[in-house]
Amino acid sequence: MNFKKNADKAIIVAVAVVCAAVSFLGFLKKFDFRLYDTLLSLKENPKTRQEVLLVDIDDYSLEQVGAWPWTRDTYANLLIRMKEFGAASIVFDIEFLSPSNPTVNPNLERLLEDSFANRDSFSTPAEFYDSLKDSVMISYDDLFAESIQFFGNTWLTINNSHLADYTDEDVQYSKTRFLFAVDDPLKLILKGNVKTKFDEDRRPLTEYLALSGADFSAPEEFAPYTEYASGFSPAMRPFISRAAGAGFTNSFIDSDGSRRRVEIFSDKDGGFVAQLAVAPILGTIKPEKIVRTKNSIEIIGAQIPVLDGGKPTGESVKKDISIPLDSDGRMLVNWKHESYNDSFRHTSVCLTTQLDDIESNIFSILSQMDSVDLRDGGGLSCKREIAGFVSDYSTILEYRNYLLQICEGYDSEGNAISGGIAQDTYDEYFSLRRDFFGRLLEFSRGADERAMAELQDYFLENYDMLGEDFVLDNGNWFSDAFDALRSDVSLYCETFDKQSKIFADSFCIIGNVATGTTDFGTMPFSRAYPNVGMHANVYNTIMNEDFITPVDWRWGVLASFVLTLLLVGFVPSKKAFVQILCGIVLIAVVLTVPALLMRTAALYVPVVTPLLIAVLSYLLVTIFRFMSAEKDKKFITNAFGQCLSREVVNQLIADPTSFKLGGENREMTAMFTDIQKFSSFSELLSATQLVALLNYYLTRMSDIIMDERGTVDKYEGDAIVALIGAPLKMDGGEHAVHACAAALKMKKAEILMNEEILKIAASPKPEGMEDDLYDAFRIMVKNKKTLFTRIGLNSGEMTAGYMGSENKKNYTMMGNNVNLASRLEGVNKQYSTGGILISEHTEKLLGDRFIVRPLDRVQVVNVKTPLRLYELVAEREEADGDLIGYMDDWRKALGKFEERDYGSALSDFKRLAKRREGDNVVRYYITLTEKFFAQGKYPTEKDDFGVSFNPENGVFTLLQK
Repeated sequence: MNFKKNADKAIIVAVAVVCAAVSFLGFLKKFDFRLYDTLLSLKENPKTRQEVLLVDIDDYSLEQVGAWPWTRDTYANLLIRMKEFGAASIVFDIEFLSPSNPTVNPNLERLLEDSFANRDSFSTPAEFYDSLKDSVMISYDDLFAESIQFFGNTWLTINNSHLADYTDEDVQYSKTRFLFAVDDPLKLILKGNVKTKFDEDRRPLTEYLALSGADFSAPEEFAPYTEYASGFSPAMRPFISRAAGAGFTNSFIDSDGSRRRVEIFSDKDGGFVAQLAVAPILGTIKPEKIVRTKNSIEIIGAQIPVLDGGKPTGESVKKDISIPLDSDGRMLVNWKHESYNDSFRHTSVCLTTQLDDIESNIFSILSQMDSVDLRDGGGLSCKREIAGFVSDYSTILEYRNYLLQICEGYDSEGNAISGGIAQDTYDEYFSLRRDFFGRLLEFSRGADERAMAELQDYFLENYDMLGEDFVLDNGNWFSDAFDALRSDVSLYCETFDKQSKIFADSFCIIGNVATGTTDFGTMPFSRAYPNVGMHANVYNTIMNEDFITPVDWRWGVLASFVLTLLLVGFVPSKKAFVQILCGIVLIAVVLTVPALLMRTAALYVPVVTPLLIAVLSYLLVTIFRFMSAEKDKKFITNAFGQCLSREVVNQLIADPTSFKLGGENREMTAMFTDIQKFSSFSELLSATQLVALLNYYLTRMSDIIMDERGTVDKYEGDAIVALIGAPLKMDGGEHAVHACAAALKMKKAEILMNEEILKIAASPKPEGMEDDLYDAFRIMVKNKKTLFTRIGLNSGEMTAGYMGSENKKNYTMMGNNVNLASRLEGVNKQYSTGGILISEHTEKLLGDRFIVRPLDRVQVVNVKTPLRLYELVAEREEADGDLIGYMDDWRKALGKFEERDYGSALSDFKRLAKRREGDNVVRYYITLTEKFFAQGKYPTEKDDFGVSFNPENGVFTLLQK
């Protein structure tokens, strides 16, 4: 009697204990991360610091400036220009750890002419050779180093890993100059650094437990972990010695691959490197003291700049800043909710480099005008003015070179060697430039007409002496030159004024955001967010003091446990309506309270464990109270019938004990599909139209898969992930046959759908059709968009079963063979196939039912073992003799290619291309052979062809997913 009376309370206690233990061991972190992202989206979007300016190395910059990496004179000119614009700070999210490769001197032609003209002045041929060699290849490292100090408030990087070799002197210099003093008697920062390293390395649980129990205030306790503080890779000495400061770039990535938090400091032998965005903040606010407490970093006596309309007033307010930390010593970043391009202010590096190009062109025009020999026309006032501009600009260049030469760096105390550049010197230099371009603008807008009139008079007066050809050629040339000068000077001044307004007093962060870079990561509001944006968000969080305070997860567990006892454990078991109502209230409270705390007070309470306690307790108590097999079956059917396939639901009904986490290994076939260029559909259609189109497409395709006894695992946007061979087991390669049959039917259905879309779009809307679907069809046809599905199939041993957590499961598959199928779907694009690629593992199971086309032996991304690819073409009984003969000839041509008889193979490929003009696969091989193999070379990563070739084993490596 006593057990029955208290069984429900015992269940709640047991659930709470188990869930708390699971949470303590970290098994629920990934789920907490996802719910955290949802809670963060409920919080008000943080205000934007107007001084933040992201200076993007974007696709347009790479187009205009050149391929990455750039020569360092580009950065040098950028720094010099940004100083002139009035930027306040520059932070490079680029690591300069090694010298740049020498590059060909852009003035090589003139230098060679001068060298050969003066070769007699050299005493020996060797001396002449050395001089010539030094002129041909140059390095811009010195110029970049000088420009770093020229700008003044430049911040570079320190990597917390060992990435380069340094002298003891260089390491000591950087540590002396750039490490901050932090009061951290308990060594909590080092403990957090070690925990971060453990997380990155996925260390065993026993080591985590040992670390959590270690008392770092005792030297003998933290001594075994000091190696984790040894990584230290600053920018190379010529650069770092001219910087105002430096910060570490390493960012912490949660176990689900997303960036949500950062370490503020990294312990380096008792001194502390600040995070890349934090270092310049500390350099600006100049705190009296920094203290690391158990749950925060206290910045005491900070001088906070006073802003007026986002602009600094020159005044500051003294105050303390408290940065809350999580249990691992990391600050939660209060991310902006928008995309990267919509958050903060942006400008392209290219806009600044273009300004340099315009200025260079202006000087070139002036120099050419000055160099024209008018014989006795040297007394013309316009020639004197032009000569004056050339002379003045040359003086300005000499002044700039002088200023750069005195940028000799800083000593270890931070004092400029040779005194550096005084502010009045900057003012004088930039005043000379402003005056020069002001006078030049005035000249180009009006004086050029006077100058042309003067030149015309001169040409008329001296027509006989100069000759007709000279007058005509130079008259027209001067007219064009003045037009070009007027245009370039106006464009320069206009662009300069716009850029100055953008850069003035800005906190600038420079980083690579081009689509070709790998420097992208995941954050709570974006799956592909340029990592440089993280530093802007860190700066924004700290300077706005808009922090998110994490609450210890145990408080949430305790609150959920007490509430569950009150609303579930003490409710009479016979009152079903009350039980249901209490369960709804319980779950609503557990979800709502953390959401309200985040929304109103920026307090983050982990939700998953409290929610698990509430949900599992409620479910288990309910099941305990209603022990009936029929009700159990009905519960399972109602709860899961709409989200799992019919076979899986039937299996659950037949064996409820199978609804548990885990799976079994079995032979089956994985299918991945994707619509080619579907992102372009998204740009044309509204959200509702896109959903209607996807439902139309996915319904047809999913039905085909299920008709072939397949199970749809999940939808990822326009992509379908399916498995054939589970949960219903298929033997003898039957799963591969069904998968291939489904793939071919899907391509046929695709043709019918495209025809149907054309027909419907050309007619009035059919009765019963949704408006959104009809509008989507018409927009597709108008923009000449069609559906084209890429499909990847792979067979082999995979794990199939229920994955997830005890309160959220999905019947799915996993394993390396699943990943391979996913890769093959994308490889269709590389080979320009008709849409279906299968692996050699699948091809071996098909027998003679299908026609397949063999392709290369390849090594796909993240899969080390080479394998043969095949294009699935058709079912043999549906193919005509011409197709069968064509494929036989293809195999012969490919055989010659793989036997390295490239000339003969190329001829065969071209004959095949004439037989079937629509065969893009053979055209791909023609291009590949002509561009590389027929010329006696192989594609490499640098060729940007999508593949590289290993001649030793004849295997292609695919370079893209």
